[in-house]
Amino acid sequence: MIGGILYGLGAALGWGVSDFVAARAVRTLGVTLTIVYLQVIGILSFGVVLALVGDLPQLALPTWAWLFGISVFNSAGAFFIYRAYMVGTVSLVAPIVSSYGVITLALAVLFSGEQPTQIAIGGALITVFGVMLVSMIPPDRTDTTQLSLRGIPAALGAMLSFGIYLWAIDLVIADTGVLLPVMTGKITDMLLAIGLLFVRRRPFIRPSRGLWWRIIAVSMLNSIGFLAYNIGITMADAAIVGPVSSLASPVTILLAWLFFRERLSWIQWAGVTIILIGVILISQ
Repeated sequence: MIGGILYGLGAALGWGVSDFVAARAVRTLGVTLTIVYLQVIGILSFGVVLALVGDLPQLALPTWAWLFGISVFNSAGAFFIYRAYMVGTVSLVAPIVSSYGVITLALAVLFSGEQPTQIAIGGALITVFGVMLVSMIPPDRTDTTQLSLRGIPAALGAMLSFGIYLWAIDLVIADTGVLLPVMTGKITDMLLAIGLLFVRRRPFIRPSRGLWWRIIAVSMLNSIGFLAYNIGITMADAAIVGPVSSLASPVTILLAWLFFRERLSWIQWAGVTIILIGVILISQ
C-alpha cells in the first residue's frame, strides 16, 4: 500500500511539473502540433527503454485491442488538457483536471469491486463541490479576466477522459506490464494528432531551440509520471493510486503562482483548497 502511494506521488510530481512547463509550448505551437512533437520524442526515447528491457509480455489480440482502445481516452485527455492550458488560466484549470480521481474512484467501486472507506467517498463528494466553486465566475471580474475561464470545459473533458483511462488500465496491467501501456499511449497520441493536422491542413511549425528543450522536458516528465502510476497500481488499488496521483494539481498551481503571477478570487482559491482537501481524503 505505501509503495503504491509513493509511486502515486511520483506520478503527481512528474505530471504536475510537465503540465506547467507545457503551457508555454502549447500557446506557441498549438495543441495538436505540441502533442506530435511530444510523442515523437517520447516514442524514440521510450523505444530505447523497451529495446534495453527486451523481454516484453506476449499479449492476446483482445488485450492489444483493449490497450489501444483505452489509449484513445488518454489521448482525448491530452488534447483537452493542453487546450485548457492554451486558452485558460493554469492555476484555475489544473485543480479541475486533477479531480479525475473522483472518476477513477467511482469506476473502481462500481465495476472493479474495490471498496474504499467512507472517508474516501466523502472526499470524492467534497472534490466535486470544490470543482463547482473553482468554475464560478466572480461577479467583480472584467471581461478580460473572464476569458481565462474558457479553459474550464476542456478541463472537465480532461478530468473525465483521464479518470476513465486510469481506471481501465488497471484491468490489464497484470498482463501488459508497466512499460507497454506507456508506449501504446504515445503511439495513439501521435497518430491521432498527425491525423488532425492533415484534416485541418495545419502547417508544421519548427520550434525554436529554447522551445525544443521545453518539449523534451515535458515528454520525459510525462513518461515518468505514467510509468510511476503504472508501477503504483501494481502495488495498490487504482481507487487509491489514482486520487493520490491527482495531487499534481498543487505542484502546477504553486509553479503558476511563482512564475506566471496568476491570481484567483477568494472563492476560487477556496474551491482549490477544498479540492485538495478532498483529494487527500480520497487517498485515506
